Amino acid sequence: MKLSQLKIDPEFQSKIPLLQFEEEQQLEQNIIAEGRLLNPIITWNGYILDGHTRYRILKKHGFIKFEVEEIQLANESP
Repeated sequence: MKLSQLKIDPEFQSKIPLLQFEEEQQLEQNIIAEGRLLNPIITWNGYILDGHTRYRILKKHGFIKFEVEEIQLANESP
């Protein structure tokens, strides 16, 4: 899946606590040093469930390799 195909549901995203600035900076440095995400971005019907911060980092650094794991859930709207 391409990065541009991933979707964000603002209502769902608002329920996930944000990382502190320092935590996000450290995550970004770790991802850049590794050159890839160690954990996949988890999606359902193309909507990001887990990985919003990693997604933001990927958008800033297009060279980073990543994987997306699509999971199946009960029939609910994101």
